[in-house]
Amino acid sequence: MPMRDVVRPIVDVPQSVMEGDSDTLLSEERQQLLRYAGQAPTRTRWSQILLAAATAVAGVAAVALLTVPHRSRPPLRSTTSDQRAFAQDWGLENLADRVSGAASTLRAGFNQNQPVAYPTAAPAAQLMQPTSSPYGQASSPALQPQPSAATVAATAASPLGSAGGVAASPTVVPAAAAVGETPVVAEDPIAEDGPVIAPDRCTDKESCLLIIDAFLDAQPRNFELLQVRSPKALGGGPCGGRCNIPGPCPEGDAKCRYDTYDSALAALYYVKRGRLAKAKVILDAFIKILYPTNSATFKPNSPKTQHRGVASGRVITLLASSFNKAHAPQPGNYQSPFVTDGGVDTGNNAWAALAFAHYAAATGASCYAAVARDILGAMTTGFADCKASARQGYMGHLPPYTGLYRSVEHNTDLYGLAKVLGDQTVMAQAQAFVKSMFGRNHAFNTTYATGTTDGKRCDDTVAPGYAIAVDATFWNILADADTNVQQINSALRFALQTPGLGKNNHPNAHGLWVTDIDRVYSGSEPHNPRLSGFRFSTAGNGAQWENTAGGIMAK
Repeated sequence: MPMRDVVRPIVDVPQSVMEGDSDTLLSEERQQLLRYAGQAPTRTRWSQILLAAATAVAGVAAVALLTVPHRSRPPLRSTTSDQRAFAQDWGLENLADRVSGAASTLRAGFNQNQPVAYPTAAPAAQLMQPTSSPYGQASSPALQPQPSAATVAATAASPLGSAGGVAASPTVVPAAAAVGETPVVAEDPIAEDGPVIAPDRCTDKESCLLIIDAFLDAQPRNFELLQVRSPKALGGGPCGGRCNIPGPCPEGDAKCRYDTYDSALAALYYVKRGRLAKAKVILDAFIKILYPTNSATFKPNSPKTQHRGVASGRVITLLASSFNKAHAPQPGNYQSPFVTDGGVDTGNNAWAALAFAHYAAATGASCYAAVARDILGAMTTGFADCKASARQGYMGHLPPYTGLYRSVEHNTDLYGLAKVLGDQTVMAQAQAFVKSMFGRNHAFNTTYATGTTDGKRCDDTVAPGYAIAVDATFWNILADADTNVQQINSALRFALQTPGLGKNNHPNAHGLWVTDIDRVYSGSEPHNPRLSGFRFSTAGNGAQWENTAGGIMAK
């Protein structure tokens, strides 16, 4: 969901919520607010369809929303009815602003130094016994509290109306605890919503979004993460064996992909839809993978994959790119059979952190913001930091399997996350890299180069003639990473060109706007409809849903 509001600074939320670190969360406030469990194949897949469908549904409203100057937008209301009317006003925009009622309650408690009364608060309980382990509760692989610990008050009710009960399962959030302190358990303040009934047709924005809701709810899950490919077979058209499209897991459970990016995207979507309990399930699954209870799960056991959380003080291990159906993910385990792709990418982890930050803003749960800060700190300190380089920025592929390149896409992701969290240092460094890449590919000197080569750490070399990726333009625009209007306009002109035919009737490299004929569609007229959109890169073939959606939102 590369939507502009996802990477806008979150406002109208208590500073302590979004900072989420132990320095700003005093012990009394922590006892009032943060008593949480401190245990803390192809690119065309359902996540891209989700992006495209959500964008198409937003239609004119989305375009107007992205083109209205920020200062001219009418003020958002903070009434309960407005908080619950998610589909009204600005559609998927400014969810964080809608927590102003909860924010006022939190501020009142902090200002008066008094306990805060929450609408769905459970009885308070005693803190757990402290531990000196940086991993927290070392004796509990599932990151659950000891039986002697009792549940404590939840932080806040949902401002979007999805509260109304306390779930039985504990919230698993490590970020509230300082080093040497084992946090406590809080019960889930957000009641689970019921099943979504998808309408038969997509007739307006809300009915179309309900179809997406129902699709996501039915998507296969394992270990609370979403399977990448849909189980529904579409077929490949009337061309015999050449059109046999593989099923969702053609190589078996051990290769059945459950990607970090897809699940993070789903969590963000659920937050924007006000379905906070759904988002929380995914984020809590991430937390179990991020925060180890001991070092036994580290594979390879390398200090380079173990980071100290800048907000929580806990050991954090970043998320691998993809897990699988056969084996439960383990913190710090990047080896088969526990992962399908053990690579640690800055982009995937940045999107997970964005989901944590927006959930924190929507619920007032500052410990989820602390997780976002821990992730950002782990990605941008040490190995990946290229501040000494002329282009600055951050490398894209982190230990244990390092890649020494930097990409516009990953640095745009980091810029957006840093903007949400207010980290000016990371913002400036990532932005400097993005700006530096305009015109640096001499074969395509009117647009942004995709990234650098990887001959050495923080390599500044740009390979001439390397394919141009469309997200370097559209995600860049959505995040406002490069504010140079001339450069943006030039990149847009390049992207909107329709390439001619090259070898073997493959599009040549001059432009990214393409048109396909859908020979699989078997519904009513039109027969073999023509579909236009953006391909992924100048070496690609065919319109890609995800980046076409990004292009529409960037308009």
